[in-house]
Amino acid sequence: MANNTFKEIAEVLLNAEKILIYPHINADGDTVGSAAALCHTLRRLGKTAYVLVEDELPSNLRFMDKGYFTFDDKVIEHPDVSVCVDCGDFGRLPKRKEKFLSAETTLCVDHHGTTQNFCDYNYVDPSAAATGELIYAIIKELVPEVDVETGEAIFTAITTDTGNFQYSNTTKNCHLIMAELFD
Repeated sequence: MANNTFKEIAEVLLNAEKILIYPHINADGDTVGSAAALCHTLRRLGKTAYVLVEDELPSNLRFMDKGYFTFDDKVIEHPDVSVCVDCGDFGRLPKRKEKFLSAETTLCVDHHGTTQNFCDYNYVDPSAAATGELIYAIIKELVPEVDVETGEAIFTAITTDTGNFQYSNTTKNCHLIMAELFD
């Protein structure tokens, strides 16, 4: 199954009012940064958006929670859209699967080669070093400019999954995104 375009995914998000975002269990910087960046951007657009988690954020990543992350699956009773980030199957959100599927539309953004397109809309790119790269592209479709808070979250997503640009998955695109965020 082919990926949807970033523009198609952005249109789904723009047409929704209530959005739940799902990072994977045992969260790392990529999933937390991607979720925080997307949630913040959606709120900037006037959407009701939250990141639904089932375990505590690692202490070194809690600085990204500006009221976005919640354990309360009733924070949005009937989501228009459920978005899983950096999360390629239901095993990565075991206690939240039912809530994820309760949305009118499901969406997956991931960079793992093992991810199957299991949602209504999917963008899976194993050549991306981090899901943060893909979330950044979607955000660029949603808003004309990325603010500092979003930039910090995307920076965290990419730097953690590239080992501060030391791992072999580091690409030119990672550095181009960082240059854009620096500007």
